Amino acid sequence: MAGETLWEILIKVMEALDSEYIYRFRPYSPSTCKEIMYNEMYFYSKDEINDPFDLSIELVISKGNNKVLRYFIEGAFRGSRVYNEHQLQKEDSILAIEASKYLMSDDQPLKKLIDDNSKDFFFSLFDKHKIQGVDFTYFWKNFSNILQNLHPNNLHGVSFTKNYKNMLLWSLYANKHEGFCEIFKPSKNTLKLKKWNKKGYKDFEFLPVEYNADKKLDISLMFDSKGDLDTQKLFSEYLPNMRRKAYLIKSNEWGREEELRLFEDLSINFSSMEQKKDNSGFYNQLYYFHEEQLAGVILGANMHPKNKAEILEILQTKSHPQKVFQAIPNGNEVVVVLDRIFSNGLGSLDLGPADINMETKVPCS
Repeated sequence: MAGETLWEILIKVMEALDSEYIYRFRPYSPSTCKEIMYNEMYFYSKDEINDPFDLSIELVISKGNNKVLRYFIEGAFRGSRVYNEHQLQKEDSILAIEASKYLMSDDQPLKKLIDDNSKDFFFSLFDKHKIQGVDFTYFWKNFSNILQNLHPNNLHGVSFTKNYKNMLLWSLYANKHEGFCEIFKPSKNTLKLKKWNKKGYKDFEFLPVEYNADKKLDISLMFDSKGDLDTQKLFSEYLPNMRRKAYLIKSNEWGREEELRLFEDLSINFSSMEQKKDNSGFYNQLYYFHEEQLAGVILGANMHPKNKAEILEILQTKSHPQKVFQAIPNGNEVVVVLDRIFSNGLGSLDLGPADINMETKVPCS
């Protein structure tokens, strides 16, 4: 660094941040301090995110796919035919053919197929075809459960960004610039995590969020041309598309976040039994990251000096070198500057505040 000015050094630091790292904004609190101290990473659920349309998907059966809908109607009949050893009866098939032919004249969202209008329609068909040996309420419960269980269960993920300068991100996710931003250095586009009750680390891949309005997924993708469930297509086409739609599609309005996500595997059920949708539970969502992949933090522009001191104290206990940066407002973005570098508590390199417009310095023991 001999012969270089402070600002030339800072420019190199910022360029390195842009190219090598990803970022996670956090509000300051005892729990987020605990995360840094113990290398914790908490996977959020749908109920814990600020966009109610995120982590969602709209399942549909596309127009004309009568055999696909018929497959699920007949499945509900089989589940209801307890006293016929779950064998389909002739009148069941006739009803399924008529219902699917009528309903599949247009694209059908699954939620529409089990609304009150559809329920009344199926009830009228039960009466028309004089269905015997099956209680309609029991059939309808089975049919509704089958379609509802096709939706992905227990969606959990963690969000990162490639953009540490965005003022909106600092305001939304770092409590109006009073929080901080964790800096992670991925290894081959992955982060090493282990679940709280597991021993070994697993590589979780970062995938970029796509910003568009298309949340629809046609469940016909998992059926062949004869209308039979195709397990090969289920795993090669349907589930990968479901993962993408559920986890990685977000409204255009969020595009400036430049978001990356890692997430758990999703699951669906082919069952007429009512399934418990457990989207919460602290220990079900708690992971630990490998400490060497945390490169340091960026301190918010409005962060209290005492809170800065606490974060710095925690980082100095780490066995791997950590870097501390300071965010400073610059119009509608922030300038991130190098404030201290320390390694394993062996000391610090003070670049000094004289050439940097900072109101407070991060204390260093």
